[in-house]
Amino acid sequence: MLDDATRVCAALVDQDSLETVFCDLQEVQEDGFFDLAVRFPGELLGRYYYGVISGDGGAEGAAPFEIIIEPLPDSVPVPVAIIDPPSEPAVDFGETRPLIGSKSVSRRSEELSYQWVQVSGPPAPLAQSYAADTEFTVEFGPGIERVAFQLTVFDGKKWSLPAQVNFLMPDTFAVSRMGVANEICNGADDCPDADDPPVISFSSSVLTGWVELINAQQGDELKLRIVDPRARLVDSSELTVTNEPPSVSFFQFGWSMGDAALQAGEWAALFERNGRVEATLAFRVEP
Repeated sequence: MLDDATRVCAALVDQDSLETVFCDLQEVQEDGFFDLAVRFPGELLGRYYYGVISGDGGAEGAAPFEIIIEPLPDSVPVPVAIIDPPSEPAVDFGETRPLIGSKSVSRRSEELSYQWVQVSGPPAPLAQSYAADTEFTVEFGPGIERVAFQLTVFDGKKWSLPAQVNFLMPDTFAVSRMGVANEICNGADDCPDADDPPVISFSSSVLTGWVELINAQQGDELKLRIVDPRARLVDSSELTVTNEPPSVSFFQFGWSMGDAALQAGEWAALFERNGRVEATLAFRVEP
């Protein structure tokens, strides 16, 4: 029994959409037991979560487990793709994680062929798409919430149903590029490649710069701060995110010293998101 519930339902939940396919309501007996007899419709094939949900008090689902609904058996059994669960479910840009599928099963005692594919998230190239065990590295790119891969195995006669593994991306924000120059550019591809560190000339008292962000969201507080060689704040600009949903955002900014000559030496540009410095850039101002 769940929280003294008098009714429970046996729920079938789609693994990809997390939507409830059906919920069969059952009465709980006085001794706390209940019986469930579930018939799965023939059109439901694939991997699902199956578990019990309390009917009283809005209790959470209990004892969910994974089930595979397969076609009716014939003379050739179907292999089963199995992926080891990740030891760490959260992943971020630039990280490399393993994918383990070598525990997949062939019911015909034959050697298996493997095929991995990415089904969601920012680009995450696989080291080997056709190996039992492989790894992936998450690249900078639009995408939120998760990175997901599916594995399908082939035993020479039949393909398995796909198995899926999900890696969460709790915060996929990143500064992919930042620079300064004496000239205006309207996109990251048009901006000149910066030296290390960038060098700005005295030819203009107006300096321009840019920043390209990945997955900034509406509601983020974004600021750019410019600091001169004496560690004085010269300019502070607030940037506004307009993209929906989160993706690549490009901001071009500029500041002017008016009639004053730019002070020679080491300058710095600081980019802040929600009060936290996410990226810094040092550059020189020279005659």
